[in-house]
Amino acid sequence: MTHAGRVDVAVVGAGLAGLVAALSAASEGCRVTLIEATARPGGNARIAAGVFIASDSLAALRAYVPDGDPALQALFVAGYPDAMAFLEGQGVPLGTLERAPGSRVLRPMGLGQPGRRDAFVDGLVERVRKAGVRIRVNSPVRSIEPAGGGYCVRFSAAGDVCASRVVMATGGFAASPDLLAEFMGPGAAHLRRRSLDGAAGDGLRLARSLGAALAGDMAAYYGHTMADCPLEVDQWQPLTPYFARLGILVDRRGRRFTDESASFLEEANPQAATRAGIDRYWMIVDERIRTGDAVEVGIAQRADWLQAACAAGVPLVVADSLAGLAAQLAADGVDGDALIAEVEGFNAAVRAGRGSALAMPRTAAATPLERAPFYAMRAVAGITATCGGIAVDTDCRVLAPDRQPIPGLYAAGVDAGGVFGRTYAGFLSWCAVSGRQAGLSAARAAPRT
Repeated sequence: MTHAGRVDVAVVGAGLAGLVAALSAASEGCRVTLIEATARPGGNARIAAGVFIASDSLAALRAYVPDGDPALQALFVAGYPDAMAFLEGQGVPLGTLERAPGSRVLRPMGLGQPGRRDAFVDGLVERVRKAGVRIRVNSPVRSIEPAGGGYCVRFSAAGDVCASRVVMATGGFAASPDLLAEFMGPGAAHLRRRSLDGAAGDGLRLARSLGAALAGDMAAYYGHTMADCPLEVDQWQPLTPYFARLGILVDRRGRRFTDESASFLEEANPQAATRAGIDRYWMIVDERIRTGDAVEVGIAQRADWLQAACAAGVPLVVADSLAGLAAQLAADGVDGDALIAEVEGFNAAVRAGRGSALAMPRTAAATPLERAPFYAMRAVAGITATCGGIAVDTDCRVLAPDRQPIPGLYAAGVDAGGVFGRTYAGFLSWCAVSGRQAGLSAARAAPRT
């Protein structure tokens, strides 16, 4: 076996969190090795919408994500300005600070376009290399073992490196069928992945082998309603129907199974399907929603979505009447009579302002589906990133079940569980904030080699 020697900090995983952690540790004068399982650093940031979103106050974040860890959320809100300033200071281009509905602030990546952020990520990777960080690609980590006051990080084939401190930043477990089944049950078998191969749960497995506790709702994830058809990676983001929260979602019984408006980016909807074990469901909207005339702000892509979806072969049903829509969906396995009753009951309730009194409540964005034509899309639950993961404190130190830090071990990004729950408030930003904190914490605690 080849020995790469001893370094101050080893970062396992070269997605956004790992890149920021490595760059932060190097900026403190540390010798850093960044170890990536796949052939290319960058992870899911390469295919992201590319907006660093955060809440403008802890109160706003707590209101939207009440099941997240308050201490980590405080770190998230407080650390966002520093993380953005750090990236800018490294010469990574960011757009100007903007405000969005729901007490949110955002800064877009300054290069690339939604779903295609290679230019931005490659620029960040280059900054990491120039900082003296050694990047090892195609190097999945087989084990991490305590050694000499630090850890020996063993690659599957390339060798090993000994480090005083180790940061886990492998991107969660959205690409791990066995971990998804362990934590989400039978419904996980129906998930459609909206993430790259690297998020295979390596960090979680390695941390558990070292005695780490878990944190957060392990069944919670960030994802979206997705068309039930094959889509290329660069189509995932443009064809995500963020406006699904404005229409209704029904199962094979023709019945609504969730409050579609429960989350701002409709991320709670696919989770409801997974928890209920639903394999596929149908999104129904009318012409007013499709054209963007429904009462709602901040949801992009409605007007262009239909044309792009048709070009991509998305399974759509279009009808000039509700009865005509129900008849077509009946041929696709939906109870058409129940569907008509469900939509009529929904329309009557929301017209009367009583959407929250429905058997399946509708608490926001409640407008009747009444303007023809009507549209239906057969859908599946799509998963992007898991919300539960490794337990950490506000220094991003990995915690044991007794809530005491495991010496020398840190976690960041999607690996660091608990900041979000059924709703989420910006994984790109959390990766930047927690990557920054983990890199600094590890560097400042590491004895120099």
